[in-house]
Amino acid sequence: MEDIAKTLKEDEATVLRMIIASDGTITQGELVERTGLPKSTVSTCLDALEVRGIVERRRRGMGNLIVLK
Repeated sequence: MEDIAKTLKEDEATVLRMIIASDGTITQGELVERTGLPKSTVSTCLDALEVRGIVERRRRGMGNLIVLK
């Protein structure tokens, strides 16, 4: 995964590393808290990671659960 992280933008790599550090599963809200990035930035990063097939968003109540593929 570190090889993939090197090809990403800085914020995308930060988000990916946080997901990896959380054993591959974390809520989107926790990502915002732990990274200190704005909600919109985290959402944009997740969009990019999802398009690349690296993560998957699963709806959980009012939020999303982010799962490493």
